[in-house]
Amino acid sequence: MKKQILTLISTSLLSTTFYSQETYKPCHTNEAMEEVFKNDPSAKSRFDIEQSQLDVAYKTALDNRVNLKTAASSYTIPVVFHVLHLNGGEKISTAQVQDAIDILNRDYNLQNTDTALVIPPFKNKIGDIQIHFELAKKDPLGNCTNGINYFYTANTAWESSNSSFYTYTGTTAGKWNPSKYLNIYSVKSISSGAAGYTYLPGSWATGAPNDAIVILSNYVGSIGTGNTNQSRALTHEVGHWLNLPHVWGGTNQPGVACGDDGVSDTPLTMGYTACSSESSSQVCTPGVSENYQNYMDYSYCSRMFTTNQGVRMRSALASSTSGRSTLSSVGNLSFTGITPGYTCAPVAIF
Repeated sequence: MKKQILTLISTSLLSTTFYSQETYKPCHTNEAMEEVFKNDPSAKSRFDIEQSQLDVAYKTALDNRVNLKTAASSYTIPVVFHVLHLNGGEKISTAQVQDAIDILNRDYNLQNTDTALVIPPFKNKIGDIQIHFELAKKDPLGNCTNGINYFYTANTAWESSNSSFYTYTGTTAGKWNPSKYLNIYSVKSISSGAAGYTYLPGSWATGAPNDAIVILSNYVGSIGTGNTNQSRALTHEVGHWLNLPHVWGGTNQPGVACGDDGVSDTPLTMGYTACSSESSSQVCTPGVSENYQNYMDYSYCSRMFTTNQGVRMRSALASSTSGRSTLSSVGNLSFTGITPGYTCAPVAIF
């Protein structure tokens, strides 16, 4: 009996290890941005200027002691999912897409109960970001939509290159302007091997179709082809889209060198590709635990943003850089059908 129990424990641990290795996939954001700058040096100059302006806005907000928990109002962002498929498992259901939206709203509004597992040094730094996401109810031509567009296309095997966005730039109703919608492309595969990627504000000129998020279909939500372990990948990518770097800084090499993300309440860290512990995470600064449970790490046990990450994201949403400030404007919420009392019959575009 003892031998059977040991065998079961060993098998369970082994399968858990394989599962972690199988589901761990990095983010391709930094490489994608470097490709943009390599192909267009003027884009790097524009990005540096706009990032400097965003840094000033962030620091000003900190100086004004922005209190996210008592903010007068939250931001609402209209979302459209473009589900690219070949009638396989990558053709995720509308319920799975809605589940992903629900997870975003949970994570960005401090409604996730797993914050109870955040290690003590960060308990008082958990941020309530107060950003709400809602599937659009009007398309760019004013027609009713449920904010989910299904497209039968070989482009669901996504190439990690700029041309992908120009090959597929919207729907039969026309391009969905990223100054008016957060565009999310759900795909079967990404050639870089990443789970997803996007671009920090300023990487592209305002309105460029590349200003979007690409994510693997099985990293969307926690139901259907998704699962709980992978469901925070979209939370991570939206963080980038809202101007958060990885917690170790602007690279895609966690565990290499101690780095800083420019946010004052996230300690220096090398980053993690697996869960750590309070004592084992004191690597970069003796006696100071690192925020390995942050959504912008790779640990796959993420549970939080910090308060000042929230200030940085909200500063980006208040900025005109890449048209972010337009998204939550009263006029744009009306344009996208996200106003109290507005209803329309959901129609998926095939």
